[in-house]
Amino acid sequence: SEAVEPNDSQLQVFPNPSTGLFTATYLVRQSGSVSLQLQRPDGRTAMPIFNGTVAGGTAQRHEVDARLLPAGTYLLTLSTATGKQVRKVLINQ
Repeated sequence: SEAVEPNDSQLQVFPNPSTGLFTATYLVRQSGSVSLQLQRPDGRTAMPIFNGTVAGGTAQRHEVDARLLPAGTYLLTLSTATGKQVRKVLINQ
């Protein structure tokens, strides 16, 4: 199931649009495996950001350098045991 509760992981990205340097933050309620990646609109992975285990209730922060990617719209995708959250990310160069 892809459904998630609103604000289940509170995925945020800023600044957005960016020049390719941006910060992704989120907080998951339950400890467990997390995957954070930047995807192209066709679903292919443009850049893996994080794969690992995080503790529930602790804010996570990732500084992302995607300046080598072509300008365009990407999907920042956070996958957890309870579902997925997606944010559009616009990269301008």
